[in-house]
Amino acid sequence: ALVRAVFNFGIKELDLSLSNPAAGIKMHREESRDRRLHADELPKFFEALAEEENVDIRDYVLLSLLTGGRRSNVLSMRWDEISLERGTWRIPSSKAKAGEAIEVPLSTAAQEILRSRASTNGKQGFVFPGPGRAGHLVEPRKGWERILRRAGIEDLRLHDLRRSLASFQIDAGVSLAVIGKGLGHQSQATTAVYARLAQEPVRDAMEKGAAAILAAAGVTNPAKVVPIRKGKRSA
Repeated sequence: ALVRAVFNFGIKELDLSLSNPAAGIKMHREESRDRRLHADELPKFFEALAEEENVDIRDYVLLSLLTGGRRSNVLSMRWDEISLERGTWRIPSSKAKAGEAIEVPLSTAAQEILRSRASTNGKQGFVFPGPGRAGHLVEPRKGWERILRRAGIEDLRLHDLRRSLASFQIDAGVSLAVIGKGLGHQSQATTAVYARLAQEPVRDAMEKGAAAILAAAGVTNPAKVVPIRKGKRSA
């Protein structure tokens, strides 16, 4: 896929007279990642966060989870993008994946974290300032690994926090259109990928279906539906 894209770009932009060597090749099917934080993991995850001594890492992880923001957007979050009065975070088009500005509503919990940082560090420049050339926090990997190790959680990536927020929103009955707008998706089909991760609506539907069947049958305890009879069975 990468080779095909590179050659397509070169042929179009550089006006090269050649055919794409990767055209027509059947590619392996890519499986989208479906890892998310589950409800039973949240208590130990938040306990591990509370024990994190690096406040920048702790707040970065919390805001990533509570806003569903992409890793690069949260790392480079600026105070001039934040309005605590309106409770919004405006991601400019230059930093948005789809090239269009995104206005993210900030939950009360997210606003509290930002207010705490503002009272400690002020509201100038980056929300997560850093000493390097970028001027902001760049690589939270070591801190992230510490948190996961303390929590005893495996195979969870930072981007999975974005997927986790969407999944819990779906569990709570929020529509795909509304979730997609908050995440900055241009297509509802993109948001629909997260719908398969949400188990509570599926579980609720199964419970309702089973209850309806048992009610129609006049049965309250499915274990007593078929009494076991002693004796020989007829052939």
